[in-house]
Formats: sequence, structure tokens, C-alpha cells
Amino acid sequence: MEKPNRKKCMIFSKNLRYYMNLHGRRRDDLVKDLGFKYSTICNWLSCYSYASKERIEKLANYFGISTYQLTENENEQPPIHSSFKKRKQLNDIFTHLTDDQIDVLLSVAEQFKEK
Repeated sequence: MEKPNRKKCMIFSKNLRYYMNLHGRRRDDLVKDLGFKYSTICNWLSCYSYASKERIEKLANYFGISTYQLTENENEQPPIHSSFKKRKQLNDIFTHLTDDQIDVLLSVAEQFKEK
């Protein structure tokens, strides 16, 4: 296996870490949610290997971003605000609720929105 371009690999690793932190995702989450091997993710984060185009697209879709945001050296990423973490917590809670429970919470949220 050919060693990846170091600079390219470091940019990808940095950006992947950033979006994992932004969305409150751990390596285990990527394994479970995307079907990647844990060792593969470790290799990406350590710059031992570089993701294929297909896997970069899968990651970008997962995080709701463009592939460019994972592979290119953008200016410094903004800090991760606590509001993102709170939104992530809400999202995690929603995944375990029934449709009826979600309806109740949505109606309460609408009331807050109107105030």
C-alpha cells in the first residue's frame, strides 16, 4: 500500500477530527453508523492511510458537508460552541423517542418559538 501524501493526509485528519467533535461523534459511532472498521478510522486520524473517494463522500453525507470541507485546508475552523453539543444531545434523545413523544416535544418547541 502506498503511503499517502503527508500534507493531504494531515488536512483530512484535522478536518475529520473537527467534524467528529462538532457533531459529538466518536470513532465507535462511525463504525456503527457507517460500517467502517475501527482500525481504518484510527489510520485516517493518524495519517497512516487516506480514505477513498467513496468513503470521503460517505463521511461528507454523514456530517452534512461537502467533500471539500473534509479534504481541503480551509481557514481555521470555528470553535465548537456548546449550542452544537446541546443540539447533538437533543438529536440523540430524539432517536429513542416514539412518534407520539416527538409530537409532544414539537408542540412544546413551537410554543417557545412563538414567544
